[in-house]
Amino acid sequence: MMRTFSRWMPALPVPQPLRGWKRIVLYAVGAVALAIAVRTYIRYPIALAVGLVLVLAYIAVSMTMERRLARKADDRQAEDIGTFARAFDRRSPNFDPWVVRATWDALAPWSVLRSKRNSGARLPLRPTDDLSDVLGIVNEDVDDVVEEVAKRSGRSLDDIRGNPYKGRVRTVGDVVQFVSHQPRRPAA
Repeated sequence: MMRTFSRWMPALPVPQPLRGWKRIVLYAVGAVALAIAVRTYIRYPIALAVGLVLVLAYIAVSMTMERRLARKADDRQAEDIGTFARAFDRRSPNFDPWVVRATWDALAPWSVLRSKRNSGARLPLRPTDDLSDVLGIVNEDVDDVVEEVAKRSGRSLDDIRGNPYKGRVRTVGDVVQFVSHQPRRPAA
């Protein structure tokens, strides 16, 4: 049986905003945390100085990374999922367009530019993009991305011992290759 085109994959679920009592609980926890922080800063002024330095350092690093990503996005204006898919060997026995599409979709939230100038724009991905350097994905989140890609593309992660990419997922292309080397889940 032939699989349908990857563009006909089910749409990604849209995250719902917090409503009602969940939002109230979140605000209450934030207010308590703020009160504790203010109390701590009043009792220990050095903590305020350290906190301010850390916040300013975080803002500076974020702005630098955002500018770098914006420059990359400008260089890649003509690229899209088609260019991304063509960067892989489509004649390879392990090539699966569903895995490519699922990877593109799973990494979409990580590639959104957040600056005012580029608000909502995305950095077009390349297989050589490093997950941590370019997209800021830490090792703990890589497993979640791989799991989401496998789920959407119909791949099983039950047995990864024989996967040649096990422990070597560092780039966007490695995510595609890792999931492509996993067996398909049986149709339900």
